[in-house]
Amino acid sequence: STVAGKMNRDGVLFTFHEPSFDQVILLNTVHDSIVLEIPTTLPASEHARIIWKLKESLESPLTFKGREFVINTAVECGPSYGEMKALDVETIEQLQEGIEGCLNEDLKD
Repeated sequence: STVAGKMNRDGVLFTFHEPSFDQVILLNTVHDSIVLEIPTTLPASEHARIIWKLKESLESPLTFKGREFVINTAVECGPSYGEMKALDVETIEQLQEGIEGCLNEDLKD
């Protein structure tokens, strides 16, 4: 499948081979999702930079039957897989703001 290949190439392999992702732990992949763990000791700006880089990789254009298109990504943040909240990801600044809120909320618990 084109999408499965994209997830493997631009998601999983990108995560493993990107030198600046040395503190990122790939926890799981299921169909069209990638679950990462980034240490909460890293600042929200670093979380945002990492996720933005992965988002850019995943949103690189695909061509199928002569048509080029992009599959948009969604980002969620939370202390565990069952407690994820959707984040706005139109700009890296929005993403960082959402991550800051998520991290601050998680640190209260």
